[in-house]
Amino acid sequence: MTLIITLLEAVKNGVLAILNLAVIIFPLMIVIEVLKDLKMMEKLTNIMSPLTNALKIHKDSSLPLVIGVILGLFLGAGVLVKSVDDGNLDKRSLVIVSIFLALCHAVFEDTVVFVPIGANLLIVLLVRIIAAFFVAIVASRFIKELN
Repeated sequence: MTLIITLLEAVKNGVLAILNLAVIIFPLMIVIEVLKDLKMMEKLTNIMSPLTNALKIHKDSSLPLVIGVILGLFLGAGVLVKSVDDGNLDKRSLVIVSIFLALCHAVFEDTVVFVPIGANLLIVLLVRIIAAFFVAIVASRFIKELN
């Protein structure tokens, strides 16, 4: 009997987790589509072009980078997967963006965690961004092509 209760609890928790994800992901995807319709994505792409050019990644990597850096890995990964599914990103760009976001995600949220223990907000933020940039640049130089 405890096995059945455990399984039912697991199913319930799984469904709740999926619903929680949907509450976050669906509105984000709608906002992205509205931004595309309003041609705001082109502006974002132009603003981010120095970074995407330096990393030698596809220009459409801008949105996953911005979302991941500001909102975190979870949402950044969701946008990254959608970009790949839509055919906007090649595998090489996917890998380099993933490397960048592994080091530099949710910069404001995560960085603020260190302030109460005496860390300098600006230093923590700059170190994360600079480290991510340099590691991604090195990866970009070594990763020439992925099929």
